[in-house]
Amino acid sequence: MPRVIAFFMMLCACVILLLAIVVFAGCSNQAPNTMEGDERYRGGLDTHINIANPRLQKHIALISADSRSVNDLLEVAVELENKTKKTLRFEYLFKWYDMDSFEVRDPTSHWSPGMIAGREGLLLQDKAPNPECFTFILFLRPSTGIE
Repeated sequence: MPRVIAFFMMLCACVILLLAIVVFAGCSNQAPNTMEGDERYRGGLDTHINIANPRLQKHIALISADSRSVNDLLEVAVELENKTKKTLRFEYLFKWYDMDSFEVRDPTSHWSPGMIAGREGLLLQDKAPNPECFTFILFLRPSTGIE
């Protein structure tokens, strides 16, 4: 009988350990080296920022994001800050999404160059391509590297 109890306790411990591994693995849905936020910023806008470079991610902070409706189009302004003393060069792209989180294609969308001097801020602005746009993700990537 003691062997049965010991076996049962060992089996329970293994099941609990496997469940813990599955739970913790499932909670990690964020891509490596990507900073994303889903918080309400000033202006009541659900904003997202995606920086797919660990060095750039470490040096840029999202300060604020505001929005307004202009002729039924969502217009956004995102304020970024350089946390270093060096000038940062990067490229950025706004991607727009509808209320169901489907991407709204914009044929005029392209990567634009950006630069923030050391310890300075930068305001990036864009307007949605059509009235179905509900939210966005701002993508940042290094251009020629960090000076």
